[in-house]
Amino acid sequence: MRSSVLNKPLILPIFNPDLLYLEKTLNSIYLQSYKVMELIVSDDSPSLTSEINSIIQEYKSKLELTYVHNQNEQGIFSNLNYALQ
Repeated sequence: MRSSVLNKPLILPIFNPDLLYLEKTLNSIYLQSYKVMELIVSDDSPSLTSEINSIIQEYKSKLELTYVHNQNEQGIFSNLNYALQ
């Protein structure tokens, strides 16, 4: 029997995301049949915009969401490693 909860954290690396796609991605995660135990959004963008912040805050109330802002701009692998720390 399949569990209805994903037992591992889901990491979403982003870098200067298009706001529409970020919102669609988070909404898709929210609406999926498997509930995510923890979602870590790891942002490698040079600065946090108020638009990204408002989308993140909206989904923090819907998901078990952790936002990590890594300002190093070192690429996706560094961003993922930073999120895992």
